Amino acid sequence: MTQRRYSARLQNKRLVKIHTGNYYVIDAVCKHCQHVNTVGFAGWSAIKCEGCGHEIYRTPVYPAVHRAFRRLSRGTNAKWTGWGIIMDLIDMQKIKLKEVVAIGAEYGFSKEVIQMRRTDWIKMHIDLEWKVMHV
Repeated sequence: MTQRRYSARLQNKRLVKIHTGNYYVIDAVCKHCQHVNTVGFAGWSAIKCEGCGHEIYRTPVYPAVHRAFRRLSRGTNAKWTGWGIIMDLIDMQKIKLKEVVAIGAEYGFSKEVIQMRRTDWIKMHIDLEWKVMHV
């Protein structure tokens, strides 16, 4: 069975007092099974849901990158749509290239291929910007 990835619905941020100090915790609700997972507010990007066992992420970025790589690994006709999603997230600084490389490796994409696509993406956008400025 393929591991499913969901973004968490975050709610109920609160301050808790324990013997080492005060800390914020938050409820990360799994969008798959609606189980409430209580976690520390800071210092996490993904957890395993205690209810269904799926991965839930703090932001929707990582599941989007996984979906894009799944689409690319299936060899669909929308190759640049998948790469476009990934490259736009890098451009918006929502994810780092090294994180994309790590996720891509799970789907059989080498570091060199991902870096080559990134270089192509940058060249296409620089060329497009030049053409727009000189019209």
